[in-house]
Amino acid sequence: MKNLLSILLLSGAACAFADTNPRLLELKAEYSQLHEEQQSMYQQFEMAQELRRNELRERQPPAVQGFSAQGSNPDGQVSIDFNENARRQLEKQERLHAYDREISQTHARYMELAARKKALLDEINELSKAAPEAVEEPAPAKSPARAKTSRSSREK
Repeated sequence: MKNLLSILLLSGAACAFADTNPRLLELKAEYSQLHEEQQSMYQQFEMAQELRRNELRERQPPAVQGFSAQGSNPDGQVSIDFNENARRQLEKQERLHAYDREISQTHARYMELAARKKALLDEINELSKAAPEAVEEPAPAKSPARAKTSRSSREK
């Protein structure tokens, strides 16, 4: 919500100052592109987390849990294929490590994009302040938790 408000504010400031400052338009376009890329990174991060959670929750099929798919031995004992079990456990660990790497990489990229967006926003604000028609940034809205606290304190 805050990002959307910032983009709308920047759009208004850019429109007012667009004819005299093309740099502001460039910065606004770059900010928008970074915002889209950051949203994409967030979606990739969420997807990798969910895949990892599913991998952890997934129960192994009976053959992997130590039971033969064909049943038991003639004496009633369940046969165990240790090699197959070990191979599947190793594959599962490799998938989990791959998900961990992807989660770390997407988080790092997301944070890098956030830092670049902040720098761009600072530069845009500087250019907007220099413009005679600069639009002032409105005060941030109260969060739902704060609004609830304020309301309850007034009721007392």
